[in-house]
Amino acid sequence: MMRSFKVCFPFYLALVLLTYFVKDHAFFWDTVQLASKQAHWYFDNDFRYFFLPQEIDSGHPPFFGMLLALIWKIFGKTLWISHFLMLPFLLGIVFFVHQLGEYFLGKENAGYLLLLIVLDPFLLGQSILVSPDIVLVFGWLMALWSVIYERRFLLIFTCMLLAAISMRGMMVVFSVFLFDAYRLYNSDWSWRTYWKTFLSYVPAGIFALLFLFFHYKHTGWIGYHEGSSWAPLFERVSVQGFLRNIGLLGWRLLDFGRLFLWIIIGIGVLKIWKRGIGLTSQNKELMALFIATLLVLTPSMLLHKGLMAHRYLLPVVLIIDFIAVAILFKLELKPAFKKMAYIVMLLALFTGNFWVYPKHVAQGWDSALAHYPYYELRNKMIHYIDENQIPIEVVGTEFPMIGKMEFIDLNSREIGFHKKDFEKDMYILYSNVFNDFSDEELSKLETDFDVQKAFYSGQLCMILYKRKE
Repeated sequence: MMRSFKVCFPFYLALVLLTYFVKDHAFFWDTVQLASKQAHWYFDNDFRYFFLPQEIDSGHPPFFGMLLALIWKIFGKTLWISHFLMLPFLLGIVFFVHQLGEYFLGKENAGYLLLLIVLDPFLLGQSILVSPDIVLVFGWLMALWSVIYERRFLLIFTCMLLAAISMRGMMVVFSVFLFDAYRLYNSDWSWRTYWKTFLSYVPAGIFALLFLFFHYKHTGWIGYHEGSSWAPLFERVSVQGFLRNIGLLGWRLLDFGRLFLWIIIGIGVLKIWKRGIGLTSQNKELMALFIATLLVLTPSMLLHKGLMAHRYLLPVVLIIDFIAVAILFKLELKPAFKKMAYIVMLLALFTGNFWVYPKHVAQGWDSALAHYPYYELRNKMIHYIDENQIPIEVVGTEFPMIGKMEFIDLNSREIGFHKKDFEKDMYILYSNVFNDFSDEELSKLETDFDVQKAFYSGQLCMILYKRKE
């Protein structure tokens, strides 16, 4: 345990410092809805109601919002309290990644895995947010650890935690169950161990079914309703749309530098096949975990129009990191080549944090550090608008800056930007962080509007346009 602490300590320290540096960052992307707005509801109503009002109800169990509201009640409603709420889960992720790394890769290679995963854009981008997906990753890793080391009571608690986070958390519980069943099938099992394993997941299953049942009784819908702003995301796709989603899924699994991991995995698989190297039980378990997680999480993404967010694939991409390191260190290669290949993987994922596509291409801004300058640019622009006495209510913009500033900044300002209307708005606020400006609208900004004020930082911009006289 002391050795594990020594390996993990630099990562613990780095995450403490990272949390400190982002402590004043506003709520960003889906966390405005899934964290801040829901927490405000419970905070303002003193937890008198369980179910959320329909306009902020995303269909998920609301316990993350309740937890955030409770922390606000105890320590005060501030951004830095919100960010530091995430720190125990971030530290737990480091601990369980190292523990699982020791099991799957051996003690000597667990540190290499930990460094790779901590630099992973999907995880690092979420790590600077007040995000329920960080809790999901923590619970998923703890559940896997509980399965491997036969901590059945902890597994029951962890599966309940996952089911309480979101409907995707419920799906993750099922993927862990499939992994657990695979391990049981490949061991000396009996009916007693079979039922013991199965019963570990029953409480979470009952909880999930009860929540969905009572939520349906209360609202008349599960997941979404026709009037919800996210209903278009759940539209079923045609065959053509399904094929397009397969392409998007492939892109997501290659995005932000992960292409280079797949290249190393491909080279490794060819060498293993040519040399006839046998797979260890841990290697087979990793593959089973990858297949189970992919099969559980991706069907809903492929069958619907807008469920291809990067963060939905967090467990999948983290398993890819495990597999890449496992293959690299399994092969009997020259130490210099191994070192070079590992450095390539590190650089690929780290630099992937700063990939920014052209403004006509949407990207997963909440799943990489590339959006980091956004917060400073946003603050500068709001200060400029206030200083020049431009009413914020007359400025049109897009997600994630729409809505009351109290929900985003926790600053008690009940005013906010509204959704853009190119036919009526005198001012349009644009940033390349916004994915919802169409090519036609970007063209209109150039022809029908003048630049009133622009701020730049690295590859990001924040530009206030004013309609031409």
